[in-house]
Amino acid sequence: MQNTLTYKHACNTIRLLYKNAGFEMPEHSLGEGVASEFNKDISSTPLAALYAFVDEQIALLRLVSFYFLSTSTNGEKNNGMLFYKLTIRQLKTLASIRLQCTYGLDTNARMQLRLLYENSIIWARLRVDDQAQEDFNLATTLELSNNFWHKYFSKSKTEKFLDEEFKKSGHFWIGGANNMIEDLKKM
Repeated sequence: MQNTLTYKHACNTIRLLYKNAGFEMPEHSLGEGVASEFNKDISSTPLAALYAFVDEQIALLRLVSFYFLSTSTNGEKNNGMLFYKLTIRQLKTLASIRLQCTYGLDTNARMQLRLLYENSIIWARLRVDDQAQEDFNLATTLELSNNFWHKYFSKSKTEKFLDEEFKKSGHFWIGGANNMIEDLKKM
């Protein structure tokens, strides 16, 4: 008897998650369409279930990107375009990780995983910190980008900020699982 979750089990789980949330699902999940775009069958690999969830995330990021693009305006504070750009960066990075893992380039994928992590935490910070959002928009040169990184990323400043911010509001954020995150940083 197999002890790991198969690709088919993961796809069924994804469809059940949607169904339990009240969505009407077609025969195949959105991620199954993404899997076919990579043009390499991964359904029998040991990490096939993980690929199913990564592919679903890629599909969802595509949908979210359309939302942010449609909400962008020419107004003074263009959050739609800002979050559209972040979504596209996440989408590209996740697709890169998926492709590199598919071809056994694990070291390269781990470097991209760090980028995915940093994009994720800055996204969370930009959602709750207007000053960080303003500074992010102004970081248009190498020097300003470097200054932004030191102000918000070095020494886990954003993680600490988010821990405090979400502690005050009573919300949970996945970055609060600090042991997992520390293990990720060491990879």
